[in-house]
Amino acid sequence: MAELLTGFPTGNIEKYAPLMQSQMPKAASLLFKTIDPLVCSSLIELLGSSSHFRKKMGMITPRQDPDGGEQNFEIRLVYSVPDFIGFNGGEVPIKTDQKYILDKLQKVSSVEWKNTSVRILPSDGSVTVMFSLPISGSR
Repeated sequence: MAELLTGFPTGNIEKYAPLMQSQMPKAASLLFKTIDPLVCSSLIELLGSSSHFRKKMGMITPRQDPDGGEQNFEIRLVYSVPDFIGFNGGEVPIKTDQKYILDKLQKVSSVEWKNTSVRILPSDGSVTVMFSLPISGSR
């Protein structure tokens, strides 16, 4: 099996990675060298080790503003965290962990982060990070 450029075994991010790196190096760098590592380091800080989670899926959906304006990529990164499966300690610890990850990501000012950008689902142990990555000015 070929080594993954992004580390995400499912989704279409592997298909987009080479194109982004050659055509939109700033956007690629922001995604692969800033945002993904920030999520991973947050998870390491929360869980104590990188062995407690793995990258699961990366999806990229190109979008254009209906007015013909700004182009961006809608990005969804999913990480699998078995330690979170079946957690039933209430919503407060989940919301605290979501906020912890989001607070780290909000330091990346070139991305608009929403309060719903980070979601932890104890039902399947997934951590999902969703955001829009602007394409304009990313060359």
